Amino acid sequence: MQASWREIPHTADLGIEVTAPDRAALFETAARGMIACIGDLSPAAGAAAETVRVLLAAADEAALLRDWLAEVLFRVDQRRMTLAAVNFAALDAGRLDAEITLVPYDPARSVLRREVKAVTYHQLSVTRTASGFTARVLFDI
Repeated sequence: MQASWREIPHTADLGIEVTAPDRAALFETAARGMIACIGDLSPAAGAAAETVRVLLAAADEAALLRDWLAEVLFRVDQRRMTLAAVNFAALDAGRLDAEITLVPYDPARSVLRREVKAVTYHQLSVTRTASGFTARVLFDI
C-alpha cells in the first residue's frame, strides 16, 4: 500500500482521509495533506532550512495525530514555512519524537487556497487495518 490522502466532504469544515502502510507514513502524509489543503506552498529560493525537534505525548493515537498536525500547522501558519522533510526517531500509539525540516515559502510563487484555523477532535479517528492505517481528520476553516 502506498500512502495517500484525499479530501472528504463536510458541511462546515474541511476534512481529509489518510491511508498508509505504517504509522510514520500516516503521520507524514497527514501533514502533507493538510498543507496541500492550505495551498501550493513553494519553497523560497535560497532560503535557509530550519530543523525543529517535536516531542509529543497523548492519551491515544488519534489525539497524538491531532497534536502533531497542530504543531505543523502552527509552523506553516505563524512562521510562513512549509514542510521539507520529516524524520521520526520514535513513534508509537501515544508518543512522538521527530525532527522536522521546514523552509520558508515564497508568497509570490505560492498559491494559498484557504486558511486552516485549527485541527479539530470532531470525528477524529486512527484505525489499524489489515494493510496499515487509516485516519480521518477535520480542520476548522
